[in-house]
This record gives sequence, C-alpha cells and structure tokens, in this order.
Amino acid sequence: MIFFIKAIAFVPGEAIFDLLNTFLDSELHVHWSKCNSICTDGAAAMTGRNKGLVARIQTVAPHVKGNHCVLHRTALASKRISPVLHDVLSNAIRAVNFIKAKPLNSRLFANLCGESESDHIKLLLHTEVRWLSRGRFLERLFELREEVGKFLSDHDSTLGDLFSDSVWLSQLAYLTDIFALVNN
Repeated sequence: MIFFIKAIAFVPGEAIFDLLNTFLDSELHVHWSKCNSICTDGAAAMTGRNKGLVARIQTVAPHVKGNHCVLHRTALASKRISPVLHDVLSNAIRAVNFIKAKPLNSRLFANLCGESESDHIKLLLHTEVRWLSRGRFLERLFELREEVGKFLSDHDSTLGDLFSDSVWLSQLAYLTDIFALVNN
C-alpha cells in the first residue's frame, strides 16, 4: 500500500502523524509494523529530527526508513538546466502563450492544424506548478512545430523565425527528449 503525503504549510508533523495514524488504525486496520519506508517532499514538517512526521513514525516503528521522494528530486533537478536550454524553454512557452492567450488565435491555429491534417489541433499549456506538464507540453509543441512556425510567421511574430532555425529546433528536440524521460 502506498500513500502520498505532502506537507501543508503551518501543519506540524505531529498533527500529520496523528491523522495518518488514526486513518491507518481505524479505517484500514493496518499496523505500523507493516510499513518499511516513507517518502517525503523534504519539508521540515516531514523530516524534522524531533517533531517531523518521519521522526514520529520512527518512535512507533523504528525499522521505518525515511527518504526523499525521487519525483520531487527530479523536479528540482529539472529546474537547473543550462542557460541555452532555459532560453529554448522560455521561447517555447512564449510561442505557445502567443497562440493560447487569445481565443481568436486558438481558433485560427486549430483551423490551420485541421487544414494541414495534423494529429492534433491544439497546443498544451505549460504551468510551472505542474512540472510534469513540461514533457507533454514540449512533445505537443515539437509535433506541431511546422504549424506553429507558419502561424507565428503569418502573424508577424518574431518567434516564427525560431521554428525555421535548425539549431533551435534541434535544441527543442533535445529538451523534449529530456523531459519525456523525466516524465517516464
């Protein structure tokens, strides 16, 4: 059985432990001896030495090991990309935002994709909060790169020139592959 628990601001680890302990005991009838390890996001409420969730769990089950969630580590690592690739990502976000920001642009882009018989008719929006969206966002942008380049050029956006630059496109492809691997 796997639980994903994220620390909430201003909620101490002891309170999280009490809720989790009550849930495991009364709802699931599972004892802490069945638990082997716990993954956390690294927040103080989770990893505090004396009052953190992991410390409280280890008082009732000393064999439990605490570790940092591998997905959270990957998210942190993906934020530190090279300046060149960061510029590629920024320009990709700007290009998609140019199309997605106005409903008219979105409809015109969907019509363009429909006329060119593309597999997709819309781009995905990137959000910083949902970091896993980067991989899908970049994949969709790369799949629609010709349509995006044509749309941006037709609308006198300087970003359209990027989609005819083979170096920039190869960097976009590389970045797409990196985030596809991170997603998997």
